[in-house]
Amino acid sequence: MVLLIFLKMRSRLKKILLFGPTASGKTSLSILLAKKIDAEIINIDSRLFYRGMNIGTAKPSKIEMDNISHHLIDIADPDVQLTAGEWLKSFEKIFNSLQRKKRNIILVGGTGFYVRILEEGWDLGATPPDHIKRKELLDLEKAKPGSIFSLLKKVDFKSSEKINENDLPRLIRAIEISKSGLPVGEKEKIDFTSFYLDTPKDILDRRIEKRTAMMFSKGLEEEFKNLVKKYGKSSILTKTIGYAEFFDSEDLDSVFEKIKTNTRRLAKKQRTWGRGLSLDFKIDGKMSVKKQIEFIIGRIA
Repeated sequence: MVLLIFLKMRSRLKKILLFGPTASGKTSLSILLAKKIDAEIINIDSRLFYRGMNIGTAKPSKIEMDNISHHLIDIADPDVQLTAGEWLKSFEKIFNSLQRKKRNIILVGGTGFYVRILEEGWDLGATPPDHIKRKELLDLEKAKPGSIFSLLKKVDFKSSEKINENDLPRLIRAIEISKSGLPVGEKEKIDFTSFYLDTPKDILDRRIEKRTAMMFSKGLEEEFKNLVKKYGKSSILTKTIGYAEFFDSEDLDSVFEKIKTNTRRLAKKQRTWGRGLSLDFKIDGKMSVKKQIEFIIGRIA
């Protein structure tokens, strides 16, 4: 019976998207699911792109990956911002390659913006990033907060209505695309079955507390110091939970509490994203991983 189910699943390739808040259990679920259906995983979590940022981002280790192929992890250094357009180009190359190889695919992450790009078929254009101009804009923003948002309103008011005024990377990218004259159009949407891992707040809070303590025991402080020594006070580090807190705190207890608080805020934001995205199915986060896998397989078989 098990062999028949496996052969049936192999006869029709699976494309699964798994979205959920931080600490909801996406990583372990995706790896066990990949083993079950013989799939490869494409990361769509923006902070896992960066090399060396392992402990603070809860990046899965080689042991945790358990010989499952993972893509779009450790593809950039944390001193250069990887734009959404650059990510999408890399994503499409890998996704199309896996399809040609007739591989089952699992997309997994907690970056709602990237899910929306895929869900709605956005075309982000081919405009390359202008790192010199970006630095000028960031310097201007530092001297006069709100400058970047004000500039976008002038050059592309319609885009400014869709982006949070504090989301500087997206604001800057929108300015670049607007000034290039290239439109942000639409592509053919990817046909995938999407799942939202809905884990209750109280469970997330407990997991965040435990995970934060584990990060410190694994050497988060040393990892942070090594990253700063190698890359300096980069914008990626200063904006990433797990590292940013070290810059403006004097003692480890304070850093620990700030990481917990900021991670909980991120989880809340991601849960809001989850409610706003048009995902196909909701997975009960209180269920065991075994039951969650059975739930997913029952809807893709």
